[in-house]
Amino acid sequence: MNNARLARYHALWIACSSAVLQCAAAPAPYVADAPLQPADLRKLVVAQDGSGDHTTIQTAVDAAGPGDTILVKDGSYAERVVFRTDGTAAQPIALARYPGHRPKIRPGTGSGRRVEFNAEWIILDGFDIAGGYDGCKVYKDHVTIRNCHIHDNHGQGILLVSVNDVLIENNVIERNGLTNKSPMHIHGVYLSDFFERGMRRITIRANIFRGHGGGGIHHWNKGKKKEAGARECLIENNLFENNVWELILWSGFNGNVIRNNTLVHVARPETNIDEDYAIGFNGSSGNVVRNNVIYFRPSRGTSRPFDTRSKHDQIFENNLWSVPPNSPWRWQRKLMNDFAGEYRATTGYDANGLLADPKFVNVAAKDYHLAADSPAIGRADPAHAPEGDLAGRLRDSRPDLGAYEYAP
Repeated sequence: MNNARLARYHALWIACSSAVLQCAAAPAPYVADAPLQPADLRKLVVAQDGSGDHTTIQTAVDAAGPGDTILVKDGSYAERVVFRTDGTAAQPIALARYPGHRPKIRPGTGSGRRVEFNAEWIILDGFDIAGGYDGCKVYKDHVTIRNCHIHDNHGQGILLVSVNDVLIENNVIERNGLTNKSPMHIHGVYLSDFFERGMRRITIRANIFRGHGGGGIHHWNKGKKKEAGARECLIENNLFENNVWELILWSGFNGNVIRNNTLVHVARPETNIDEDYAIGFNGSSGNVVRNNVIYFRPSRGTSRPFDTRSKHDQIFENNLWSVPPNSPWRWQRKLMNDFAGEYRATTGYDANGLLADPKFVNVAAKDYHLAADSPAIGRADPAHAPEGDLAGRLRDSRPDLGAYEYAP
């Protein structure tokens, strides 16, 4: 949501791939082949006062072709927005805020009213999207959604349907689905392989997810076809805060990387299910979960820090868990009684991890940066840490656990 932060983040990626700057961190695995920068061959301006080329976003989108950038001035645009024309890899179509402006899209809650991607090589950048049936729904590959505040929609924050190469970065995604009759089925980002074609290279980085009646991120597919499900996906440098499930990765979420995220689970919205947890796997395998900070305080007797109903072939390394004694959890469908006392011996995970308080700056004030005496400082595996952090700072040669690198 912070443009300067995103610029720093992209600069780090470029610099760390250069021989001039020797970064300790390894290049990111599985990065989406999605557009990063607009081509700006032609600029179309949308202004409700008539001072631009169009007064509605949709007319500008319909008029745009490959290489065009649509710049939207301030205003509340009560319209459904649908992309139907493809850009290209070299000439994506970009819909972005006019510099210095913060336009709002208010699609309305009727069925299908949202920002919808029925075209490839599209960039959406810098909008406040609320009050829709969903925030965004993506049906096509090679899409970037960044710098948006996606909140208080009736349905999903962002719904991806059997797509590949989607980049979701630097957004704040919060409180979607709380007005829905079944909030437990509404998520910040929902990876749905509904058509069972498989989903590859979905990159979700440097976002904030909070306050959903379902998951911060959820994956699901029908589980009937071998090729179905999500693979080669990357979830990094995100903050998950007080969703019913921070990560709920079910039904064919296989062979993906989850690294350097901060998960804070101390409360939850009211929803139509009693149980909640920080991380859950079911019917998923071969994932690498590394360098994360999980701060868990149960909000009720059915709260669990970890709930797995999958076979024992995930890789958990170098994670910090902060969990009170005698916290129930689930291992391979079996309910257990004391996560802190049982986790390592039962699972074999996190031999080099920590069971400790991460010492955030101020949990009550929701400041999850690391304090100077945090045990998370310098504990990440430098071979498997991102170059930058959630705030756009460069990680040093001894990177820290979680989404935030310590800054004195």
